[in-house]
Amino acid sequence: MWINDNAGHLVGDEVLKLIAATIETRIRATDSLYRYGGDEFIVLASSADVNTAAKLAEDIRRLIVEVVKIESLPVTVSVGVAEFSDDDSPEVWLTKADAAMYTAKRAGRNTVSFEPATG
Repeated sequence: MWINDNAGHLVGDEVLKLIAATIETRIRATDSLYRYGGDEFIVLASSADVNTAAKLAEDIRRLIVEVVKIESLPVTVSVGVAEFSDDDSPEVWLTKADAAMYTAKRAGRNTVSFEPATG
């Protein structure tokens, strides 16, 4: 995490808490938020197609940029969205979401990328 390298791990931990709290203000009661790895989060948007989930992801990305401020360091997020198909295992779905996140990072970061279902 870039913030850890520039402001220290305590600041990085506070940023992660602020990001989680910010996400929780935007998701629906039927959605679930999980921390997945060091600085990665998963929002399971129940009963949402990929376009609805991508809009939610963009809303969350924009909200984090607006709300999460730490010293003079910019806080941005790259978001990957993947639709779960009946033919997918959870591992395949997570792999698709991870690939979409890396696509967002390669596109210049602070953006949303999504992968449609394959089934």
